[in-house]
Amino acid sequence: MPLKFYPFAIGARQSSANMHSTTTPLLSDPDNLQEQGRRMYSCVGQILHIVGGQIQPPLFQGSIVIVINFLLSQSRPHFLIARLIPTMGNNKKNNNLQAISKQPSNIKLGDDSPTPPTPPAVDIKSKEFSAETFKRLGMGSGITTYWQPATTAAFEINPEYPPVFEGIQNERIHETFFCRSQLTKTFVENHMAVGAARAYAQFVSADLHCKTTGSAECKAHEFIKYRSEADTIVKAKISLQRQNLLPKEDFKRAIEAALVQPTLDDRSSRLEVVFSKFGYFWPENLCLDRIFPGGKTTSWSKSADTASNSSRKGGQDVGGEFSLKQDLLGKFGGRIGANRERETSTSTDELAKAAVAAKTGGNIELESPAWERSVNDPNNWAIIRRDGVVPIWTLLDDELNKRVQDVIDDIFRLGLVSIESLYTIKHVHTKYFLNPRKWYYDENGAGRVVVAAPVLSGPTESSENTKWKFVPVRPGTGDMQKYLRYDTDNSHNYYIQPCGPKEKDMYLHASFTRDPPVTKKLKGENQKLDGQVSVRKITPGQNLPESDRWFIKRNNIPSDDNDDGQNIDLLMRKTDYVQKKDEFRLCCEAKNYLASHKVDMSSVKVKKAVRDGGESYKYEKRKLKDVEPFVCKFGEILMIPYQTPSETFHEMATWQLGM
Repeated sequence: MPLKFYPFAIGARQSSANMHSTTTPLLSDPDNLQEQGRRMYSCVGQILHIVGGQIQPPLFQGSIVIVINFLLSQSRPHFLIARLIPTMGNNKKNNNLQAISKQPSNIKLGDDSPTPPTPPAVDIKSKEFSAETFKRLGMGSGITTYWQPATTAAFEINPEYPPVFEGIQNERIHETFFCRSQLTKTFVENHMAVGAARAYAQFVSADLHCKTTGSAECKAHEFIKYRSEADTIVKAKISLQRQNLLPKEDFKRAIEAALVQPTLDDRSSRLEVVFSKFGYFWPENLCLDRIFPGGKTTSWSKSADTASNSSRKGGQDVGGEFSLKQDLLGKFGGRIGANRERETSTSTDELAKAAVAAKTGGNIELESPAWERSVNDPNNWAIIRRDGVVPIWTLLDDELNKRVQDVIDDIFRLGLVSIESLYTIKHVHTKYFLNPRKWYYDENGAGRVVVAAPVLSGPTESSENTKWKFVPVRPGTGDMQKYLRYDTDNSHNYYIQPCGPKEKDMYLHASFTRDPPVTKKLKGENQKLDGQVSVRKITPGQNLPESDRWFIKRNNIPSDDNDDGQNIDLLMRKTDYVQKKDEFRLCCEAKNYLASHKVDMSSVKVKKAVRDGGESYKYEKRKLKDVEPFVCKFGEILMIPYQTPSETFHEMATWQLGM
């Protein structure tokens, strides 16, 4: 499958991350820290260790930590900077805590602020500067599927065609990201451009499943959403293309050793090990930035709200299980416990907030604005933006690139759904299968009854009765057109045919002029339901109406469908192709979604045409319980609107394919 190419940013960065906490203040006596003697109130959530611009877990050995405190008694904030300096080796007991107070970088300090030395004259367009910066910043490492720099470099500079930096830039970029898992928060913290999420989406399988509370009692649950505001002013750019790089021998040998394995599974497993070490992605473009003002500031906020099940509209925990190409390369972090923020009818209880500012690039020993001025020294720039993400193997020579791509494509196709095969359509919640019966609804012109049923066995039952075929409304050409696709632009829709021995020219149909067989309204809702689901015969040459055409929709939480375009979790789930383990929804092109639940269908009136002894037919009318011995095990099939409360909607409208 072809991959899209997207345009690696470097520079200095100042970021602040709002973390929620209920911890006690770090410093018990803040009064001595201000000459003005004004009392400060500090709520500090977490002290973080800063290494190379990355926020790490708490560490109290030789670290510089910067904590932003807001003076509740003043109209403008001040910064409280705590520096932890070891005095006797690594003995924590002998560490002295020194603290000073300062104002934000946008407030002018006195003349006594430290002044950095004048930056040396550097030609950033020179080959020497490129080579030194490439080595200093570890640009030869790819990015893993955990969105972190790989531990081992895969490339070195090609001395014949070395990359060079462009001249001084003044491009300004403002981005807002939403993240709902630690994995995608790491994506932003490692300066990945949003294009990387879009490019990656085509190779991500998202098996989303919702967990309800499992109790009728009213319980409190927390729903978390990370929001990031990033301002960047690009200082310089560099492009790292294939001609600028040479693969390191250990990387190349590892690839070649993986490709000579005897089976496809063995080759893919060995490649997984290689890419976990050297990286799966390669950002072709880097930008060198300076801090804001003039650079990058990233501000994180973590919001949470608490509400009971009875007052929350559709609240539930959601876990996203992401796998890269059917868990092929990197396993994409395994199972991710991601919480989804929901619309709620109760007020939001915000947690206590503390902010942590982290410096990237420049001389971090200096305080702002002296530190800001130090960033003008190109030797202090750090990687701040990675863009133009491509698979790392595309930078290998053509022959090796093709061999790796063939393995990737073969494994990827194993997880796709071919339109040439037959499938069961299983309701995820009830575990029952979409099943046509031989009786018709007792209404003029109505089609045959469709139920959700367990796989039945007996002299008149066959597993083929529960299988269906997806027929493209507009068949396409090309190798990838034979796989089932999600609807992304209202152009990929299907007819759904039952595949029993007597099902020729029969199609799944939704009639919106008829009522569901049993349920007229959903519990707690006033809106009347419309839409009777049946199978009906379509004669050759007859046009199939909208109510016979179906879209396959991703199993998003409904509120996500209208979420911000920079929602990283959502972008990484927007795959084009249905995979065998995916859960999805079936939407009739006319309107509404195919749904099911367990109900008593015993009293549904049905009929069947029988011969009257001659050539004519008459209808034999009965109740379903009189003709179906297993009617107690059937689930009702109906259509529900998209506006259904999200918990009910997810429970009723989620389906999965089986062989």
